[in-house]
Amino acid sequence: MEKTLEITTIESLQRHLISRVQTITEVDKLVQFLIFLDELPIPEENAKRIFRPIRRGQTTLEDLKNEQNFKGTDWKKANEWAKSLDIQESAEELIAQLTK
Repeated sequence: MEKTLEITTIESLQRHLISRVQTITEVDKLVQFLIFLDELPIPEENAKRIFRPIRRGQTTLEDLKNEQNFKGTDWKKANEWAKSLDIQESAEELIAQLTK
């Protein structure tokens, strides 16, 4: 039986993604996920094989981006924000805190 996921807003998709990431307890899987994110945007032909459209029928990646008001990730801003947090703990320590 195939799992189905009802996504109605970008916020509900973000919450679902965050909850899935929080269940990952292996460092190498989190690193692989980060590498995957760094490789975004995904070429449309690959995205069609990875993502299922929210609405029925043929949907292009651009349609999905427009439907969800996707603007992309501002990595410069995200990196500046991460540096401003001045986190002193190692990644392993932070992950260990999540699993307690």
